[in-house]
Amino acid sequence: MDQANGISSALACARPVIYLLAARQTILRYVKTGGKNVKLKRALTALGVAVAAGVVPMVMAVPAQADQVDCVNYLSSKGYTIGSGVRTACSYDTWATKPFCEAKLASLGITNTSHIIEACNRANN
Repeated sequence: MDQANGISSALACARPVIYLLAARQTILRYVKTGGKNVKLKRALTALGVAVAAGVVPMVMAVPAQADQVDCVNYLSSKGYTIGSGVRTACSYDTWATKPFCEAKLASLGITNTSHIIEACNRANN
């Protein structure tokens, strides 16, 4: 199952590169043929779709369990009790949600800011 997830993840990472290569080919074809404005519009549209296809998955990333586990294990190794609150905090694992991770851990009574920052960094990797 883990190997299947790894392959799926690798394909998801390769997809934007494939789109960018296709857009590059379209632009090169336009330049070589000295095409009309219609071809330029198509090339720019293809490039826009390729960029969007690469950016949207990064912004809307599905939480990765391994990152949450790293965060939880780190806090456990520092002697904190692990409960649903810590698991919830560690589930905020993107750069956009890192402040929520830090705020949640602080609200649970963790006062050592270096532990909070390190745990949320581990959830973010």
